[in-house]
Amino acid sequence: MRWNFARKTVMLGLAVCLIMGLPLLCHAEAKKISRGIFEVDGYKVDASGHQQGDDICLRGRVTFGPDCDRLRMKFRMVNQVGHTQTVTTIVEDVGGSGSRTIREDVKCKKEIKKVRPKWVIEDISVTCLD
Repeated sequence: MRWNFARKTVMLGLAVCLIMGLPLLCHAEAKKISRGIFEVDGYKVDASGHQQGDDICLRGRVTFGPDCDRLRMKFRMVNQVGHTQTVTTIVEDVGGSGSRTIREDVKCKKEIKKVRPKWVIEDISVTCLD
């Protein structure tokens, strides 16, 4: 019951944003529920990142939320040294009660390659590309 209300609220908010032409002002910041678990625009995201060699690896799952055939997810990540990296991925067939896997590897920026600290997700934004 609670998720249905949240889903309807998010959909109404997105509709208002699109009608008014305010997509940048309508980005909702990801709400951190607990360690590694976020709620953003009605989707529950459980994800983490780590550095492996020259790659930053993002792994996780997305559950619940409005139905979307192609969900673009942007993760802003920061390490203990303060370097930031954005990881963008597309997750197919999201929504409802099932979960979908998030798996993306990106090359580190040149200045980050020599440092191998812990990576933390700072913010997540999502856009349905239907």
